[in-house]
Amino acid sequence: TNALPSGENDVIVVASFQEGFLLGKDEVISIAIVASLCGHVMSYSKTVCQSGDEPNFFSCGVGNVERVILFRTGWHECSFGSFCRQIGFQQQVGKIFSRISERGLDLLISTLCQSNHALIEKDIITLFPGGIPSNFQLFQSDHALFQIHITKKTIRIRLQCLKNDANVAKKNAVDASKNNNTQLAMVHMRQRKTAMGELERCASILTHLNGSELRLERARNDVQIVETYTHLKTALWGLRKTSGVDGKSVEELIKQLEMEREKEQCIEEAKPNGATGDHSDENDVHRASNLNASKLKLRWRRVLANKGKKHRLKG
Repeated sequence: TNALPSGENDVIVVASFQEGFLLGKDEVISIAIVASLCGHVMSYSKTVCQSGDEPNFFSCGVGNVERVILFRTGWHECSFGSFCRQIGFQQQVGKIFSRISERGLDLLISTLCQSNHALIEKDIITLFPGGIPSNFQLFQSDHALFQIHITKKTIRIRLQCLKNDANVAKKNAVDASKNNNTQLAMVHMRQRKTAMGELERCASILTHLNGSELRLERARNDVQIVETYTHLKTALWGLRKTSGVDGKSVEELIKQLEMEREKEQCIEEAKPNGATGDHSDENDVHRASNLNASKLKLRWRRVLANKGKKHRLKG
């Protein structure tokens, strides 16, 4: 099961599979079919990660370690059971996924964990379409963002229900007022007021959750930036240590090169503007410049050699 197959060829195998086990009625297990179903799960989870616009499931790690986080049990939204049933709507294996039992889900989860494509922590399962890296550590921030995602979905549904209740109460109040039933109209208006108050409270909670989500994502980005600069610092230190060259030596060399360039400019400026005929002076200048450059190269090689000796002695 380390290589989970998926594709059109598997559909033929899946279609010929007796559905008894997945319905909880048979003890026969087909390893090829289970691996094929797991392959469809991984294929769909990769699609969810790359699209990023699937509202029913939470994914993260685009461009890095892609993963989908779900509730391990149940058939509600953002659960592994609803995830498998959604696959049935998207692919040709819908009959099996739409009728899968809890025992079938447990078998798929166990296979995914054993094949290094899923991790379980308490009641949450994390799917890895590309497999779990050897040095990967599951962060608590993933679960926190997942919980925020679930809570936001619940509050949005609650907001929509409250809006409907407020509109219905308003309509009933208007109808009662037209029928000269003032007392009933007042009852409906109080119901609308209660719904509007709860609506404001839920909207405030949703605003705070959005802010918390942004702060948590910013903190994760800050950690990534710090890690990047740490790796950069380590790489620079390693290069300087292996080469035996430090920043001070480089600065000295640059200053010397700049001084030589300034000397050459001064010599050029001191030459007569209309100098023609014999170019012996110009040749002398070039010979002097080449000599200075050779001395400078020799000096720089000695600096590097001394640095290398010091480095070997320290080692």
